Amino acid sequence: MSDVFANVEDSPYHDQSSMSAQQPMVDTKMTQKQSNIRLIVILALVGLILLTVGILIGYFSAPSNSKTQPPPNGAYLPGVSQQITQDGDITIRQKLHDEIKAENIEKYHKNLTKHPHLAGTAADLGQAQMIAKHWTDLGFDEVKIVPYDVLLSYPNESQPNQITLFDGNTVVYQSQLIEKIVRPDQNQSDVVPPFNAYSKNGEPEGDLIYVNYGRIEDFTWLKENKSINFTDKIVIARYGRIFRGDKVTFAQRFGAKGVILYSDPADYAIDSANSVYPNSWWLPGTGVQRGTTMLEDGDPLTPGYPAINSSFRLSEEETELPKIPVHPIGYTDAESFLKHMKGEDAPAAWQGKLNISYKIGPGFEKDTMKIKMKISTRNQMRTTYNVIGFIKGQLEPGTF
Repeated sequence: MSDVFANVEDSPYHDQSSMSAQQPMVDTKMTQKQSNIRLIVILALVGLILLTVGILIGYFSAPSNSKTQPPPNGAYLPGVSQQITQDGDITIRQKLHDEIKAENIEKYHKNLTKHPHLAGTAADLGQAQMIAKHWTDLGFDEVKIVPYDVLLSYPNESQPNQITLFDGNTVVYQSQLIEKIVRPDQNQSDVVPPFNAYSKNGEPEGDLIYVNYGRIEDFTWLKENKSINFTDKIVIARYGRIFRGDKVTFAQRFGAKGVILYSDPADYAIDSANSVYPNSWWLPGTGVQRGTTMLEDGDPLTPGYPAINSSFRLSEEETELPKIPVHPIGYTDAESFLKHMKGEDAPAAWQGKLNISYKIGPGFEKDTMKIKMKISTRNQMRTTYNVIGFIKGQLEPGTF
């Protein structure tokens, strides 16, 4: 054996430098492999420890089914009653549903509409007090009447609004001051005469233009296709399709100085002229649709905020209320104005159900004819009311 080793070492082919270079490489690879194995073992131990801890936490924190242990709070939240998270009593829904009856709705509606109760009047407060008493008698936990100081609009009953068609100095026709009584039990002296809330007062006079529903496309079509100039003209539009306040806004934008609104039987007496109230629900020819022309909701002086004493208020000039007079009439009155108009026939889609041929205008069959609006509607600060009823919760009565 010693001879063999001696022969190898003495061989001319044996390279001593080669042997010394390979030895460190082998040692390095062995060391890296051992480190990797050690790291894997450590990670495995850490994972096992974490898993064990998680199992222990889950075991001891899970609710016990033991009857001796008190039940958990609702949704497992300390201090929250389990009653809050349980399903509601389905019998309560049925009780509420059973209380909603057509005869009850009819009775309440008759009581609420038996007498006029315009906002800001004594009748308004009286009705608020009636509702509050009724809710209190029903067992509401609390009922409040909350006052608000609001800019409201009223007709001047000593100078009622009216529209007159003149031929020179001769009166051809005048609109009704009050609506015709169609049922004797509705003959009440405190019925508010026809008016549009927040109309500008004034007495514009001039030619009349028929503008269909008073939509932006109606005004645009007349201007672009018929070269109609609205400046210093009064327009008449039928109710429907868009909000009345928008009709006034568009008329004002195109230069008109007054707006007359009416309900055409094509929209409000669809069955026939004979099938109207009190024989059906359709509007009779002397019926007038009232309503606000204000575009926003709430008090115009405190837009977006409650109209209480501490609220900042705009001046009336800073609001978006109409800057021109507006007045509603029935379709019996409207026919008496429209039948005297001149100009081209209105498009087929613009023809209503009055017994006339609808003309565009401007003006009337006689150049001496003019229409005049006499509007005395005025705005006033008044107090109106909300009635608020409270039903307090059994578990959280202070939460709304």
